[in-house]
Amino acid sequence: MTLGTQATWPDAAILAGIEADAVAFAQGGGNILLKYFRTNVEVEYKGAGKGDPVSKVDRESEAYLRAAIHDRYPSHSILGEEGNELDGEGDYLWVLDPLDGTTNFLNRLPFFAVSIGVLYRGVPVVGAVFVPTSGLLEQGVYHAHLGGGAFFEGHAIRVAGNPLPEAAQLSGLPGGYWRRIRFGGEVRNSPGEVRTLGSIAVELALTADGTLQYSVFGAPKIWDVAGGVLLVREAGGLSLTHATRTDPWAPLERFAPGKGGDTAEGFRNWRGAVVAGNAEIAWNMATAMYGAPRPGETMRPVVNALKWASQQIPLFRGPGPGK
Repeated sequence: MTLGTQATWPDAAILAGIEADAVAFAQGGGNILLKYFRTNVEVEYKGAGKGDPVSKVDRESEAYLRAAIHDRYPSHSILGEEGNELDGEGDYLWVLDPLDGTTNFLNRLPFFAVSIGVLYRGVPVVGAVFVPTSGLLEQGVYHAHLGGGAFFEGHAIRVAGNPLPEAAQLSGLPGGYWRRIRFGGEVRNSPGEVRTLGSIAVELALTADGTLQYSVFGAPKIWDVAGGVLLVREAGGLSLTHATRTDPWAPLERFAPGKGGDTAEGFRNWRGAVVAGNAEIAWNMATAMYGAPRPGETMRPVVNALKWASQQIPLFRGPGPGK
């Protein structure tokens, strides 16, 4: 997949049709999740330490999504979190997270999602994110196509408008962010009222509708963000990314595959921290963040000061025996 010129891109009617289908597919996947929610589901773990759970719900949702997309768009490629292959060929790539927020789901916390992002030659052009609850206290699908605005179940949505975080408004930051992130400048004293919801797709959707004034993600996978970044863009916002702390921040307008090229491995290897919100707050937060010191470095100034003091102040010696 290589980025084409604007003239080769699909027109608005084609994208609107794909968006409508993505909404239906996301809702269908969501129905599967709701069928199993608050039931006893067997769980496996993909990583050590039981930190990356997967269940039959994830797999059933992805199987449904793959079948539905293949039936409607047999020439399109599909990359799912649970699948190992990049199915299909062509300029369109459907990036699926069949259950984002698995730990929430398994613990009966209703913050999880089915996330669908459709890329055209790497560029996000359609996004659809099913959620079981929303600011309207109803389930439904956040959705958008490039140039068409962003919506929740037909209701237009918009990112928050403040250029800097406000103390009483909600901000999305990763769990344990205080160990890894520091803020400088005008953001130093108040990044906002912090929330970590356990689902990147949900947090991006809530950033798109203005519930969160901005959101930050340290190391998401492509399926975590492929649908949500388009929602933010079409809601009037901006997503920024960089691969490492030494790289400059840049707008996330295209997903370039990592090591492995245009293959399942290449897109699975996409990496980048992400900051999302309106353009002004996204840039302000990105430029205000820097890495937290390592634990040993945190105490180094204190240790150095004690060493200096010990060299300057003679040790107290009490009177000797018999004195």
